[in-house]
Amino acid sequence: DIARFEYLKKSARNFGSVLIGIETSKPENFVRLFAHLDDAGFTYSDITNDETLAQFLI
Repeated sequence: DIARFEYLKKSARNFGSVLIGIETSKPENFVRLFAHLDDAGFTYSDITNDETLAQFLI
């Protein structure tokens, strides 16, 4: 489930940064999700274990 979604469009660009919070009952689902993101060529950062960044953004 998507628990949070934020989008920041950069001016004069067709793309921007996105913050998506995802909840799942099975942690192994993240392995599959990250594989799909990699296959699609997305650049992402998992902030789960980055306490400073997580507190700043959330």
